[in-house]
Amino acid sequence: MALGRKTNIRQAVPRDAAAIHTMVKGLAEALDLAGKNKSSVDDLLKYGFGENAAFNALIAECDGEAVGMCTYFPIFSTWNGRPGVFVLDLYVAQSQRGGGLGKNLLVRLASIARERGATFMRLGVDNHNIRGQAFYHRIGFTPMEDECSYQIDIEKLS
Repeated sequence: MALGRKTNIRQAVPRDAAAIHTMVKGLAEALDLAGKNKSSVDDLLKYGFGENAAFNALIAECDGEAVGMCTYFPIFSTWNGRPGVFVLDLYVAQSQRGGGLGKNLLVRLASIARERGATFMRLGVDNHNIRGQAFYHRIGFTPMEDECSYQIDIEKLS
């Protein structure tokens, strides 16, 4: 991060939907997955805000400009009987990388999650995202070797 520039981390509000969408697209491009991104600003507005929001987001700003984000939602472990939080996306603008902003976003999320009774944080990392995997390992995340994630479009289950 540039010296002398203050970074602020805050909860996202509806007016941040366009910035979140831009950062999601930036993440997809960084992972060479731009063609797989199908979301729109309207999708983020519809599902990310309001009483029944499907996700939440933290925004990192530097001099009023969005330079990072962490999208997340609450989860629950029936095995442990405890709530947790699942990180969907963590993004830091190229100009801000290497200064601790990614970790700061996760630390802020951990604080929010603890206030809500959460005891753990989970996330997924693309198999080919070696830098991301190294970052998460460096700050203390460990791979869950006893689990494998699967997904299906629910229209296929009828």
